[in-house]
Amino acid sequence: MFFINIKGCKVRLKKSILLSIICVFSILNLSASDKGEFIIKIPQDVYEENLGPDKIFIHYLDSSKLFCITDETNIFIVDANKKKVIRKLRYHSSAIQGLDVSNSSIISFDKDNEIVKWNINSTKPDAIYNFNDKLSIESISLDPNDNAFIVGLKKGFIDGNFNLKLNQNEFKMGLKAHTDDVYSVDFNNDGKYILSASKSGKIKLWSFKGLKNIREFDFYPYDSLPVLFSPVDNVFASSQSKNKIFIQNINGLVQSIINLKRNIKKMKFSKDGKYLLVLNDSNEIQVFETSTGDFEAFFSSVITQNNIVDFDISGSNNDIILVYDTGAVYRLRWNSMLVPIESSLNKDLQNKFLESEGKKTDSEKIIKSEKQTALASNDVVDESEIKVKKQETRNKKQETRNKKQETRNKKQETRNKWRQA
Repeated sequence: MFFINIKGCKVRLKKSILLSIICVFSILNLSASDKGEFIIKIPQDVYEENLGPDKIFIHYLDSSKLFCITDETNIFIVDANKKKVIRKLRYHSSAIQGLDVSNSSIISFDKDNEIVKWNINSTKPDAIYNFNDKLSIESISLDPNDNAFIVGLKKGFIDGNFNLKLNQNEFKMGLKAHTDDVYSVDFNNDGKYILSASKSGKIKLWSFKGLKNIREFDFYPYDSLPVLFSPVDNVFASSQSKNKIFIQNINGLVQSIINLKRNIKKMKFSKDGKYLLVLNDSNEIQVFETSTGDFEAFFSSVITQNNIVDFDISGSNNDIILVYDTGAVYRLRWNSMLVPIESSLNKDLQNKFLESEGKKTDSEKIIKSEKQTALASNDVVDESEIKVKKQETRNKKQETRNKKQETRNKKQETRNKWRQA
């Protein structure tokens, strides 16, 4: 139990209640101090209302300063600190359907099966690739080392350019990898492995050299959610239902299971791989620890009347950028997350609180025990003293009664003497 003085009165609180109050005040303070910073809005003259929320993409390009965002046919490089567009990448003549980024490059594809590779420091394309019109591109992934890219195609095919120094129209490999459309492909962090996911409910692991199939996994192809490699090691995230995610290694061992109360819309790893951030259908971004699957924190929406359609995390885990279905972009600070009391991210606060209370050492426990024994013995003494006092009181009352009786006896003797006389 703890006591808080409020205007001279003592209020008794349990430790758990007091800890909850501390956390609530912490949350209120954070949410009040950082509700999101408006960065930019896609120009209305190029933003199409009917573009569709799943075709707006946003990615950080460095630790926290530059990011890219798309409208229908253009890619904008934005300086988040200066809050302005510094480059506009313009080449696509049809709607952009997907993109991926590395440290220095962007690769994008459109409805006409045209792939464009960009250097983030230039407005001109580095290379242009044309695919067979019979198989439309569903997904794309760029090797982190800028050595290759791979695409997922309709009808279960995967293809790619495995040496970007080759002729821009030369593709070395292409094969029937799945029985249905391949809507997600992803390189691992060192470019040695590739994952492909199909609407058939199968994930396949491939070696980069020779594109050899190593292993396959089952998953739930809900709403075209991607399969994602961690940025730092060979574990990946995949959906197992509308609100369940597996994080497992390439040998098939499930490292953790993430269960959500709401349906999944998008998910991304933090750049250090420690957390998986999940956008749910209630417009919240939830943070889960990848090693345990525990729910750690969440970011609430800055604009309640509009939907978040994409987000990304900076390399230093300091910022998160959100883009809404209106084209508005906001930045949230990592420390503005709302932390539930049971979260391990809240352990520091809990530990400090418990330390302020003071953990009892063995000697302190002995002292406490001795004090309790002494207190108990004092209680016994007090009770015996009370009994003695009560007996003394009874004795005094009896003496008083005896004196009264003696007085009555004397009076009676006097009356008898008068009668005899």
